[in-house]
Formats: sequence, C-alpha cells, structure tokens
Amino acid sequence: GNYLRTIYPFPANTLKDVAGLRWHKFPQGYSRPLKESGYQQSLLTSGVNDSIDDKLGRTGLAATVMAVRAKRIALAYEHINRLATDGGTPRSTSGVRLPLKGPETGFAVRMIGYGGYGKGKQIIGPTSLAFSPDGKTVYMTGYMWKQRLGHSGCIHAVLRADFEKSDETTVFVGSRDRKKFGRDNAHLAVPTSVACDPGGNVYVSDFLNDRVQVFQPDGKHLASIKVDKPAKVLVHQKTGEIFVFSWAAFGIPGDVWRAHKYEPKSVKPTLTRFSPYPKLKRTSAGPFPLGAARTGHVFAMGQLYHVELDSWAPGPDPVFWIAGRMFIASRADHRILYIDYRKFMDPRKWSQGIRIVTRKDGKWTSVGSFGARALSKVKRITPIKHNIQHLYANPVTGMLYVGEADSGATVKAFKRLIEINPATGDIRFMELPFNALDIAFDLNGLIYMRTTDVVARYDFKTWREVPWDYGEELPKVTSGMYGRTTRAIGGLVMATVSPVCFHQGGMSVSPKGYLAVACSNRPKNRAVHRDFTIFGKESRYGKPYRPQMYPGREESSTSSSIHIWDKHGKLVHEDAVMGLGQV
Repeated sequence: GNYLRTIYPFPANTLKDVAGLRWHKFPQGYSRPLKESGYQQSLLTSGVNDSIDDKLGRTGLAATVMAVRAKRIALAYEHINRLATDGGTPRSTSGVRLPLKGPETGFAVRMIGYGGYGKGKQIIGPTSLAFSPDGKTVYMTGYMWKQRLGHSGCIHAVLRADFEKSDETTVFVGSRDRKKFGRDNAHLAVPTSVACDPGGNVYVSDFLNDRVQVFQPDGKHLASIKVDKPAKVLVHQKTGEIFVFSWAAFGIPGDVWRAHKYEPKSVKPTLTRFSPYPKLKRTSAGPFPLGAARTGHVFAMGQLYHVELDSWAPGPDPVFWIAGRMFIASRADHRILYIDYRKFMDPRKWSQGIRIVTRKDGKWTSVGSFGARALSKVKRITPIKHNIQHLYANPVTGMLYVGEADSGATVKAFKRLIEINPATGDIRFMELPFNALDIAFDLNGLIYMRTTDVVARYDFKTWREVPWDYGEELPKVTSGMYGRTTRAIGGLVMATVSPVCFHQGGMSVSPKGYLAVACSNRPKNRAVHRDFTIFGKESRYGKPYRPQMYPGREESSTSSSIHIWDKHGKLVHEDAVMGLGQV
C-alpha cells in the first residue's frame, strides 16, 4: 500500500507522450492542451465530463472501472481511455503512441428521477474490465443500474474491444437485448464480472444462473463452475487459482428477478476458491468480511463492492484490495428524505476507504486501511461540500492554506483553514474569527478576510484586528448560516451585493498593501433581495454598485467590477478593469 507514482493527472514531463490531446497555442507564446467541459476540469475523455464544445459535462463521473496489464491501463465509462504506467499513453505493437480516447463503452438510458430532479439521460458504463494476457483485447461487463421509479436494468452480455483500435465493441457472449437472458451456454443472466487466466481463457460470473462460465478467447464454451450467486470472479495471474466472491447484486430487472425467484436477503458475503483450469475443483468456501456498502435511494449503477486480487503479493495467502460503495446523496435523494448533514459528514462513516485484506492467524484480516491512514495523516476525510477548495500561500511563512466550504448561504464560506507544511506534509486546523468567502495574505504578515461586502484584516500571529483607517465599526461580521460571528473595529465596507448563489471570490494584496477585490454588480431595475433570515441572518452593509455601461458590456447577476483600496482603506481605483465578465 505504499505510494509509487501518479499516473493521472499526467506529469508535466509526460504530456508530450499523451497522444490525442487538443493542443492550443496561447497569445503568451506557450502551448497547452485544452481541458474538457465548460469547467475545464479534466484531460480525460472516458466519462460524461468530456464535452469541450458546449456547456455540458460539468458534472458526473470520469470512470466506472479500470484494468491494468503490463504497462497498459484501460480506464472506462462512456469510452475507454488508454493510459500507460509511465504517465503517457501506451504504444501500439508497431511502436506508435495510441490516442487517449478509445472505443465507446457506454450507452444512454432514460431516468425518471424523483421530485423533478434526477431525470433525463443517464449514461450506463461497465463495472468490470479485463485485459487478455497479451494486452490487445479488453473484455467488459457489469452493466447494471437501478432506479426508484421506472425500470432497473442489466445487459446480459460480455462485450469485447480491440484495445489498439476505436472500432465499435462486439458481443463476446450473451446479448445486448435486455430481454434475452437464459440458462444455456450461449446466454447469461445478470453477468456481474469478467476475468482472464494466464492462458487467455475468459471467466464470467453469471450471477442469477449460479455459475461461473469459462470460455476460450474465440468464444467457445469450456466449462461451468457451480457457485451460489457469484458477484466477482478473480484469477491469480501466476497460479491460475480462481476466487469467487458472492454478495447481493442490484439492478436486476423484474422479468429476470421473477424467472429466477431471486431473494437478495438470502445471499451472504462469501468467498469460494477453486483450483486452476481444467480441474476446477472447489478447495474452500466460507464467509468473508467485505465491510459496509450502501446505494442511493433514487438511482445507482454498478456494484456494491470493488474487489481486486494482488497476484504479485509475497507469501502463500491471497491478498485482496476491497472498497465498499458509499452513499452520496443527490438532489433527487433529498426530495425523498431529510438528510442530517451532521450525521452524514461524520468521519466514522468515511474512515473505512480501501482496505487490504489477507489471512492472518487463520482469519481474514484487514492489514491496511487507506481510510485509517488518511484519518491519521490528513485528519479531515469527509467529502467536501460542493467540491469547493480554495488554496492560499502565505508569502511570509511559505505555508499552504486550504479553505473548504462549510457554512454560509448555499454553503460557500469557510470558518477554518487547513494549514499544510509543504516541507513535511504536516497538517493542522486554524479556526477563523468569522466564516469568510475568500482570504488573502500580504507581505507584512496580515491576513485579509471577506464576506459579501466587508473585508477585515488581522495580524496572522496574534489574530488581533488591524483596523482600516477608513473602516467602519461594525457590530457583526459574518457570512451567516452555521458560520461564526465577530465584531469589527474598522471593517472595510464595499459597494457590492451578493451574486447568484452567494459565490464571491477574487481578492489580492499588492506589495504596497493595495487591496483589489472583485465585487458583484447589480443590473439596473433588478431588485436587491435583502431578507436573508433563512440563511442565518447574514449581516449586510454595502450598497449596490452599477458601473458605467456601454454597448457590449455585460450586465448580469454574475457580472462584477474590481475596486482597489490603498493600505489605509481609501478607495483609489473604482471599476479598475472595465468590461470585466464573470469572476
């Protein structure tokens, strides 16, 4: 479980080895690859966030499954992405770098959602992937999904793709038709996983048929291994030994459920072991501690667990890497049940993470927990609200600070900083006088903190306020809603109001102590909503500001102006960057 290297994000010195990126020469003279989606958050094109030319792809998943063979990595969801263990894309058999984006592996289904949320198109991708021993062929299955309203589903097939080409995937065994399931050797009933042995034979866990099917690479059926509700099949790449895990699967369509009289409560977490092909003799079976797992209330796809076998681990006992599914509420989930965030964000719910499990003293035992390791080193392991992290560097101390949204209207402010020592990696928490939307440091050791319309500054060592000469005494400074409140001796009040979703940002201090702040404008004739009681009574002091307008200048609920104050708090530049768009 020790760290070796980062494959993605691509290291800067391997970008040139990633084929298929869209390079762009910028006016400054340098070239960089363009990232995906309207948010430009990824270079990957495997998931639903791979839209470049429109505003889609800003949310969703990058991948649902991954497989590794030698120096080749296949990352898949909507498409296969080809990666190499050296940080670039792998080479073809002829020595040419393969393009990042490969065959399409996902398809769309219609979602009903709940309460007006979660409806529309949903991409379903594979959740089990396996390379052939030569790394030229990829097998995929585990296309399973469920929804509260509407039809759940499963594709009763194993698909196959040429890793070096971008041709359409073909059916290896079974059928893409959701209605065509069966018990003979040409059909499957809820295939949940696929694996290959060192000789190239293909193993498929045929869940509702209570068997693991074994095929030759050409699709010829070789054998059936009887095992109750196989959810995951794994083959040791050195010995050929077969490991089959059982647990209750989801996403089973009603017609298949009824035909097989499926009883999920009767399925217990177990591990069954078999000798290598062709003997396929059962050598042991018994309960296995898979751990906790949970799905969503409105929609879920894939598996309850991801389990992988380390075929290269030393010692006689097998070593498994296991991750249980965590429930992350969607907006549609919130329409069904009240979710107490204080309970949902309980670190104990997130402390399990990936576990390394092997036999110790005759029992299956966790010998490594990434959740426990993260809790020890990182200390904060709960999910970040809205995935918002603000990074700040203190130029005086060289320390890095992270602000993570935890309070304020629509949860965009933070009431503590995470201090990271770049040299040692040590982490500690620092509580702030009030919950801020943004902060900045200057060269004199001061920290500047803002709400929507107030900036207060403090000595960072003593946390004593350093009042602005032109500041105002304010009885309450806060971003409200589960935040923290303080008074200000001399707070700088700015001419600004809240933009959409209260997301104010953009503040910096020059070496001379000049403060530049991006302040949201308010379009003409647009009412200023000042009743913020539902958001925890956020205090407001600033007045709306409307800049000089001219044809072509944007005026919207997200437009802003940059104002600059000197070190005394005197306004020296109003609307310093005319025509500025959204900040």
